[in-house]
Amino acid sequence: MSVSLRDRVTWFVNAYNLFLGCYLLLRIVGVSTNGWLGLLHTFALWLFVPLLLILPGMALCQAKRTVVIACVLLVVGFYLLAPKPSLHQSDAPHDVRLLTYNLRDRNPTINESIDWVLEQDADVIILQELMGTHQRELPRLAAQYPYEASIPNNIYLFSRFPLIESELVVLEERTENSGRVALRTVLEIEGTPVAIYGVHLTSPIAQRHVGRTVTGRRSLDSLLNYNEARRNGQIETLVQLATDEDMPVILAGDFNLSHTSLAINTLHDAGLQDSYRLVGRDWGMTWSYPSLRLPILRIDYVWSSAPITPLRMYRGDFSGSDHLPVVVDLQIGSEDTVLTKRR
Repeated sequence: MSVSLRDRVTWFVNAYNLFLGCYLLLRIVGVSTNGWLGLLHTFALWLFVPLLLILPGMALCQAKRTVVIACVLLVVGFYLLAPKPSLHQSDAPHDVRLLTYNLRDRNPTINESIDWVLEQDADVIILQELMGTHQRELPRLAAQYPYEASIPNNIYLFSRFPLIESELVVLEERTENSGRVALRTVLEIEGTPVAIYGVHLTSPIAQRHVGRTVTGRRSLDSLLNYNEARRNGQIETLVQLATDEDMPVILAGDFNLSHTSLAINTLHDAGLQDSYRLVGRDWGMTWSYPSLRLPILRIDYVWSSAPITPLRMYRGDFSGSDHLPVVVDLQIGSEDTVLTKRR
């Protein structure tokens, strides 16, 4: 490599290091916006992945200072942003196995997806984007689960436990281009009433009929119109509803919320438990761009309040959807109850 080319590459890498350093500072301070900075927070982990390729090149260029700075940024970035499973799963018997799965409205293999769902022997199933021709699968689910509630053409809940209450709750008031509801049910699980919210929050990536056409390319225009305001408002309303409950609560579904988004702190600060952070055992990501088929974001969650205790969780495989299904085993009781049952 010529000296001039090496200097240009080193300058570019130094500029990239500066960008990452500034981003980390903004993140640590807690600065966010609904637009471009929110987008960076969503994909924050992936901002640091190029350093894995940059470091060997800079080592060959003998740019020692640049290499040291890049190494520090890589370590700090991965420490703050990489998925953090606890790897501590319990072998205690569960009271309820809950499965959540965004089937995708254009799922070409819906029957295979439902085959997998039924094979998991879940006690409660929460499905999103079960719509259109997918509904031919409803009789198969109803045959296995005596209790059902739904937001037609979106969220369906199937349960083996008695259904005490079922209602739609408003997360965002309906207008011409907005509006969002969640499915709230109360199930009697092992003698305890539990409020379960089936959730499918608005994507921050604007739909075609909303926002500005800038480039004429749908995917790029969607990113340029990225806006978290609606989703973040829905999260705040959902958390308020959950904290107002006088019984244990489970929130499950597609939150369209990356684990690196600062908006996730709204859920953590309310004392809700992220099952993955407590009993996750792997990469944990649940969403992929359809043609990529490599999960790059964790946007599907099972949250719970005390005294519910997550015991185990696992993900399924891609089957016609751009989401991976998530299965969580839960104990309806305190940690003391779990320890007693282990003995």
